[in-house]
Amino acid sequence: MLADQVAPQALSSEQQIFSHIKQALRVMVEWHAPTVSQGRKRSSVRFALRSFCRHLERLMNFEEEGGYLPTVTTARPNWEHRVDLLRAEHQKLREHIHRLSPQIDDEGVWQSERFESACRAIRELLAEVDRHDRDEITLLQETHTLDEGGEG
Repeated sequence: MLADQVAPQALSSEQQIFSHIKQALRVMVEWHAPTVSQGRKRSSVRFALRSFCRHLERLMNFEEEGGYLPTVTTARPNWEHRVDLLRAEHQKLREHIHRLSPQIDDEGVWQSERFESACRAIRELLAEVDRHDRDEITLLQETHTLDEGGEG
């Protein structure tokens, strides 16, 4: 396998894994569990959130270091400001994760009233990631489909 094919395949696999984890976390946070199942819901959300945070960080690092961000600036140098905005969003997502992370290991958060607050924070993080994903997809589509002319 050629070296230039490995990075896109690895990124694609990581994106698929992350998509599954994100969906699982969303399902768990939205789960309307009966009182008797609240313990299971809390432990499931906690597990999925840990995995989500790890994979999000990994995916952002991959995008920045060997993924699509350098590719966009190479193909469209005049779009560097757009890439910088996405990098800044990565930093905001990291900050959000770092604010949320202490709650993951705080046993008190996983009690009923504080747990709902944590679920709201997780929903906000999921919404931020969804917005960011849409921005990335738009940038990539425009990078590869925009015709700047100059022919003929």
